[in-house]
Order: sequence, then structure tokens, then C-alpha cells
Amino acid sequence: MPHLTCTEACGPDELQRLLRPRSDVVVEEPDHSTPEDAPPDAPAPEAAFRAVDGPFHHYRRTVHVLERHDEECLVRQRISYRLSVPVWGWFITPLANRELRRPRHDGTQPFWAPAERLDPRAGQVLGVLCLLSVVAGYLGTLLSQTITFAFDEFDAGLATQGNTLAAVRVGVLIALALVVLADRRGRR
Repeated sequence: MPHLTCTEACGPDELQRLLRPRSDVVVEEPDHSTPEDAPPDAPAPEAAFRAVDGPFHHYRRTVHVLERHDEECLVRQRISYRLSVPVWGWFITPLANRELRRPRHDGTQPFWAPAERLDPRAGQVLGVLCLLSVVAGYLGTLLSQTITFAFDEFDAGLATQGNTLAAVRVGVLIALALVVLADRRGRR
């Protein structure tokens, strides 16, 4: 489970923003519970938040004000999270780390994320669909690269090769039609 620690100097306005729940890749709400792994003598944070929405199985952000001056404060944020995206976590974690360190104040999503915020289930489904896309792409490439050798081995002619590849292409068209129908049904 990734843990981020960000220490930065900020002005009073930025401090107030850090002490409020964020709404970008994750929607937060105040969390008044004490985590199990917190030492008993640890100072209480200025603010603590948990995820209400976002592609996380676990998410917690705490904000500690280390030094407070008139014009500037030294603030430490600690963020621990576990993404709900299976298989592709190794790829998405560095992107998520970057976004979680620098919150967006306009509520927009990063360029690499879907336009609408993912919930944990949508993150799981997206990860599985990406994996299936890679497998399907591999199988499609494997067929086109080995069909000539396979048909030579079985003494099949060019017409049989053409029929096989045509069946695969028709299957792609049927799959696209089913995706359109599923999209229409899903938007209702």
C-alpha cells in the first residue's frame, strides 16, 4: 500500500485549502477515527480525511501543521491508499502519486483519467477490461502472424485462409455492434 508524505511551506490561504476535503481524483470527507497503526503518543492531526468516492479500496489523508508563523506555515500531509484497479496498479500508482501530491482546486480530472471519477467497482472493471484488451490484441496478432504456417501444415488453401480471416473480421464487427448496444442500454 503506497504511503505519501509531503512537507511544504504554504501561506494561510493554501493552508485553509489543505484543511478542507478535496474533490478531484478522490472525494474526501472528514475522518474522526483513529487508525489502528497510529502510535499512542502520536500528535493528533489538524485534519484527517477518508475517501467517499474514487478508485480506492483504502484512502486516508492527514494534515499536520508543524510550524505556524504569521505569513507562512510548514505543513506535512500523509496519504495512504490502495487502488482498486487490478493488474495495472504498477502503471497507475506513479500517476496517482503525482495527482495526490498536487490537489486540483478546480475539480477536474487529470489527462490520463476518465472524464468522470471512478468508484472502486468501476476501477476494478476498467482494470479487467484493459487486461482482456491486451489478451484479445495478442490473440489477434498471433492469428495473423501464424495463419500461413498453420495452413501449410494442414495442407489448406488460400481460400480457407481467407475464410478464416473473414470470420475473425466479421466477429470484430459483431463485437462493435454489441458494444454500441451495451452503451445505449447502460446510459438509460
